[in-house]
Amino acid sequence: MHHFDVVQWAMGVRWPRAVSAGGGKFAFPDDNRQWPDTFSAVAEYGPGPVAKNGFVLQYSMRIGCRYEHRSHAKCFYGTRAALWIDRGRYTIVGETPRDGRKAVADVEVLASADEYHHMQVFADNVRSRKRPVADVEVGHRASNVGHLMNVAYEVGRKIRWDGQGEQVIGDAEANARVHRAYRAPWKLEV
Repeated sequence: MHHFDVVQWAMGVRWPRAVSAGGGKFAFPDDNRQWPDTFSAVAEYGPGPVAKNGFVLQYSMRIGCRYEHRSHAKCFYGTRAALWIDRGRYTIVGETPRDGRKAVADVEVLASADEYHHMQVFADNVRSRKRPVADVEVGHRASNVGHLMNVAYEVGRKIRWDGQGEQVIGDAEANARVHRAYRAPWKLEV
């Protein structure tokens, strides 16, 4: 699963209700890159089975500085602890009023064969003709969050999202960036 869908799956929601983003070319301003090298975004989610009042997903990317050495990590903040998960390990950090944060568990998971596991799952699903856990719909929902972050960055403002209708609410400029025209000779026929 894509890292955004892990959060949506774990929290029992399908899409954000609003997204905002900012950033720029701060580390390498003179390169020919189209997108920022420093980027932060926030996706706001409504109520779900886990977070009854909703929650936010914060995403950061810094090409010029990798202070955190946990690439592609997710962190779930609860009322008594935080759970960090990445491709190599998970860490549970407890919250206690007297001594602040302290690691409750820091477990390294052998993930070196992770890519082979994905290939095996794919091959097994082809052979069995079963629907995979991370099918095209899951992939769409997962990549959609990042796409909405890019749209919010491009228009320079917070956007509100109608996940059922798959459109930006009340913002024609942002909505026009959701489904872009294909370059010839490519076309989408539905």
